[in-house]
Amino acid sequence: NYVITLDELPDLEEYPYTESTTTFKYYTLNIIINPSQAGTVTRTPNKTVFLENSTVTLQAVALSGYIFSNWVVGSSVYTTNPIVITITTNTTVTANFVNITTTQTYILNLDIYPQAAGVIYYNPTGGVYIAGTTVTLTAQANSGYVFSHWSGDVGGSQNPVSILMDANKTVVAHFSVSVSTDSKPFIGSINLSTGQIVSGLYNLVISCSDDIGVSRVEVYIDGSLVATLTSSPYSYTIDTNNLSDGSHNLLVVVYDTSNQTQTTSINFTVDNSGSLDTLLKDNYLLTVNSDDKNEVIDFGDDIEWIKIYGINGKVIYESSGDVNPAFTSKPGLYIYKAKLKNGKIFTGKILVLR
Repeated sequence: NYVITLDELPDLEEYPYTESTTTFKYYTLNIIINPSQAGTVTRTPNKTVFLENSTVTLQAVALSGYIFSNWVVGSSVYTTNPIVITITTNTTVTANFVNITTTQTYILNLDIYPQAAGVIYYNPTGGVYIAGTTVTLTAQANSGYVFSHWSGDVGGSQNPVSILMDANKTVVAHFSVSVSTDSKPFIGSINLSTGQIVSGLYNLVISCSDDIGVSRVEVYIDGSLVATLTSSPYSYTIDTNNLSDGSHNLLVVVYDTSNQTQTTSINFTVDNSGSLDTLLKDNYLLTVNSDDKNEVIDFGDDIEWIKIYGINGKVIYESSGDVNPAFTSKPGLYIYKAKLKNGKIFTGKILVLR
């Protein structure tokens, strides 16, 4: 017979008396820690005597130098920690620990991509395992994601999956965005309008965004891929000198990280007949006037800056903005360099005669 102290009596509110209740059956729970100095076990509720069919949660906590191995309940062995058992008889539970300083153990590292996309459940828990232990991994996606595949020391898309701990191992669970919750990319603006006439070098700028992330932007001209842009700002220089005069089609395709797309098509016109580079000459011939000043060279109004160099390489004239430069100099040979507003840079010669 087992003697019950007052502290061990069940809570009457938890087990209320009814007219149909004639007897209560109580059973004891005995915990053995093996080795005795390897760890501790907490029980919830913290009792040693339980009403028949009550449940108790046991949590094993290893001390320094040990790891939890398994539970032995009667003739059954369990590796889950914590464990929930149902008391149906007087029960003895053994919590087995292993000394990691004398036993070969391996570490299992787990990672998730992208971060916060899901969780990995593993059984047995702990992260450090005795050599030969088989660990079961289960990937569970968070809202808005679906499990995709494993990488590292486990491959494929089977879920759950098992791994044998015969070495230190790393496993990554990959998740992808659920298409049902992912919006398509958004194209905010493109600095090229339908019917716009362009010539020379034109810097195309594309503004786009996505709720998950933009992976790339593809630029097509007349159906041919001319650029794949992978980082913001998304820009590409169109060289109209490589295109014939007339109408051309620009197609922009934006991809998000789940491979959804958004497209925009624009028809524009190329007119190279009046492009800036046809206004500049390779050679200019000037004569000095009676006032000892040279004639004026009209470089047009689309010059960003111009520099004129002496034969010794020194700058004798420079200007920025819209210029019609006139410079005073002795007869001789000079070099000019001009940057056009379309981005091109030209060089040429100026010969001054008296």
